[in-house]
Amino acid sequence: MKKYFLHIAFLCFAFTLGQIKQGDIILHAGRGLEYFREVSFNYKFKLNNQVVLDTTVKDDAGNFHWVFGADYAIMKWFSCGLRLKTNQYVTEKDKKTGLTPSANSLDISIPLNFRPVNTKIFYLLLAPEFGFTSLEYKTNNPNDNLVLTGKGGYFIFNIQPSFIFKNFGFYLSLFRSGVNYKNMESNNQNFNNFIITNWSGSGVGLQLGIHRRLSTKKQNENKKEG
Repeated sequence: MKKYFLHIAFLCFAFTLGQIKQGDIILHAGRGLEYFREVSFNYKFKLNNQVVLDTTVKDDAGNFHWVFGADYAIMKWFSCGLRLKTNQYVTEKDKKTGLTPSANSLDISIPLNFRPVNTKIFYLLLAPEFGFTSLEYKTNNPNDNLVLTGKGGYFIFNIQPSFIFKNFGFYLSLFRSGVNYKNMESNNQNFNNFIITNWSGSGVGLQLGIHRRLSTKKQNENKKEG
């Protein structure tokens, strides 16, 4: 019985070292999926610099992604940083050509992380993020080799319960996102002259990841002692 009590006491002592504090740096990486229930593809056809046809097609979309980031704790309940998210969209084989197109995007955002709950082993993160996104769509057809690219705004809101054991931990992130690519361009100049394409949508997602806490406060104390 004593061994069990000693193990429990040791774990409790280790857990007390995990709370996020002012000056901490948090590194994290994760894997996730994102689903857009309704995506709008807007096509405007131009003739003599005038729009002669304006149509919108609605569909759904989904991607698998990696996310990497670093945050700095300005206060123990608030931090901000930089986040990179690389997305690979799920695409279907073209019925006419038999080829599968590819669609990939990169999201760069600044998260504003609020911790209404910040205990020794658990904290809850509420984090709106604002940033920039770029999209590249390829038909992968050697006959036309059409490539569409777009840039636009990106928004995400995270609800992230996190567990931390001393300096390492893991998290689960549930989020709502929105993207808007305006005036997408093509490598085909005729396409650019006659067609204006916009792509926008809102989605939901899930991420699982790990994080590492770096305590700058402890490092500064060691320097002073030296």
